[in-house]
Amino acid sequence: MTEYRLFPGIRLIIGQGGRSNENENEIFYCMKGVCEYSVREESYYLTDGKCIIAHDASSRELRCMSDCCGISVLIGDECGNEAFSDILYLADISGDQTRNGQFIFQADDRVSTLFSDIYAETERHEENMMKVKVLELLVLLAEKRPPEIRHSSVFKRAGQFICRNTSVHYTIEELSHFFGINPTTLKNGFRERFCCTVYDYAKKHKMFRAAELLRDTDMRVIDVAEEVGYSNASKFSSAFCSVVGMTPKRFRMEHKSGVVE
Repeated sequence: MTEYRLFPGIRLIIGQGGRSNENENEIFYCMKGVCEYSVREESYYLTDGKCIIAHDASSRELRCMSDCCGISVLIGDECGNEAFSDILYLADISGDQTRNGQFIFQADDRVSTLFSDIYAETERHEENMMKVKVLELLVLLAEKRPPEIRHSSVFKRAGQFICRNTSVHYTIEELSHFFGINPTTLKNGFRERFCCTVYDYAKKHKMFRAAELLRDTDMRVIDVAEEVGYSNASKFSSAFCSVVGMTPKRFRMEHKSGVVE
């Protein structure tokens, strides 16, 4: 992890993310890999090219798989001064954009290019150009607006429900019944809020929990599979590999030594 203090109140972090300070807002971009971004009781899953804008990032937890690389721009209260207000209205990026909670989206070409440029300038250690590119990014993101999501609180609760019930597979029909909403509305609204399908969200959550168990416990792989709702070891291994990029046994070998299956 490498950190640059570009302006009073604006920090740039390259890597898997550093500690956020109180009252900092965060723009986090996933360059490669997969990560879990949790704010209080709500989790989001970012893969290549996805970006999240989070209000009060001091309450967040960031969990990354080993090959994940991200870029964070952290914005503190100091940016509310007159110098910055002359060039951009930072409330457009922080508070106003997160009125429905966090704002996650697939970055378009312009946003992706700016993040790539920022990363290239860090490799060249060109801090002045980093400042220019970060300001360009902030101006561009101030123009973006999250979609107006009807029943947003329902989708938030659906995500929390999935995360609290890791060992169970729920169908769209079951979830729509639980939350009293049309299945199509649930699918579309969930995708807008979390930038992925219900199925993909549930699978990534299960595999992150499985990775923790493989790394931190001596449970057998088949027991880990059952803990996250898979009775078939082959299907679990395939799902784990699709998210983590390696089999459960290889993941354990690389992250926990001395364990025999």
